[in-house]
Amino acid sequence: MPYATPGADIVPIIDAAPTPITYLAPGGSFLVLLHHETHPPIAMLARPHLALAGIRLDAGLGARRRMRRLTGL
Repeated sequence: MPYATPGADIVPIIDAAPTPITYLAPGGSFLVLLHHETHPPIAMLARPHLALAGIRLDAGLGARRRMRRLTGL
């Protein structure tokens, strides 16, 4: 089955910016909104990884694979 692109009415929903993640400061006085990428780039997903105890690690980045990448506060 060939790749099928979604309809024109579905694409804006998939490409919409995600809801920011909220974190409350320990004292409860401040709230931070963290914006992140909707979808990781293909180059990030294609990087080689190491599997260790069920966790996928990216040795080049020194971090877990497929982590949420923040884009702003």
